[in-house]
Amino acid sequence: MSTQAAAPVATPLVAPPARQHPGAFALVDGNNFYASCERVFEPRLIGRPLVVLSNNDGCAIARSEEAKALGIAMGAPWFRIRHLEQQAGLVALSANFALYGDMSQRLMEVAAALGCGQEIYSIDECFIDLAGVPDASARARQTRERIQRWLGLPTCIGIGATKTLAKLANHIAKSAERKPGSYPARLAQVCNLLELSARQRDWLLQRTPVAEVWGVGPRWAAQLQAHGVQTALQLQRLDPALVRQRWSVVLERTVRELGGLGGVSMSGRGIDDGDLIVVNRQLTPSHGHIVVALVDNELTVKTLQRQSGSTRLVAAHPDYPDIVLSEGQMLEVWGVVTATIKKMDY
Repeated sequence: MSTQAAAPVATPLVAPPARQHPGAFALVDGNNFYASCERVFEPRLIGRPLVVLSNNDGCAIARSEEAKALGIAMGAPWFRIRHLEQQAGLVALSANFALYGDMSQRLMEVAAALGCGQEIYSIDECFIDLAGVPDASARARQTRERIQRWLGLPTCIGIGATKTLAKLANHIAKSAERKPGSYPARLAQVCNLLELSARQRDWLLQRTPVAEVWGVGPRWAAQLQAHGVQTALQLQRLDPALVRQRWSVVLERTVRELGGLGGVSMSGRGIDDGDLIVVNRQLTPSHGHIVVALVDNELTVKTLQRQSGSTRLVAAHPDYPDIVLSEGQMLEVWGVVTATIKKMDY
């Protein structure tokens, strides 16, 4: 959802840069970004194993595909891989962060034209809101070709119903290009999960290790694997309530997003996926108000309930549990929702 300040507000609402859960997302990601930036200005490096080194040339912070094929790990100390200069023609460059920042800005400007909203996630990644965008796959391929032609940067684009699925689609697009046989070749470079059947999506999730799911770090991956959850599909099929109880609300959200559940938690109150919400920050949040709240660094839109000294954020959809604030849990209310704006489907 997007937020915009209501007329009475003197200062604009400080809100996330893009919708939290629109109906469709694309993730545009630069491939081996630092190394690719260097190759734009040094074409002689194309096809050669290349690493970019950290400050003081301590360790490898970026690797070309050729360098990865030599077994060079991310963060590998330079003194341990230096022998590959003579043995394998490895090229090592000191990082040029000013260059990477400039190329990142150019990449984001071109990528923004893919959809109707952009959230810059990192120096080489951004989410694009595709709500209402027709022919998303064709537009994604066109955008990718434009970035390659105008900037000389290779990218992959993943499209899904949620950010987590868009991230997964991007992983599939990259792997299908870099590791033939890992995924179908037709999904290389641009992978749109929305075009696939449920059976096809399940097949892809079953081939994806749970550790590759966005938000599942090494610690959770080890715990999940110990409980028999080896793949993204097995994670998707877990009971969200059980995940919340055993792990956290963050992992529960990941499970729901893997299943394609986006911004529908307030559909029972008339707030649907893709809607704009008007937020007034001058109103004092009271019992029964729909609010935009930050809970443990996670944004949510829920009905605020305060009774008998307890605080609860209530959903309006049967698939979403209420959030009961416990002692010590952080809650910050951004503002009160006063209106919704619907998009017309033409």
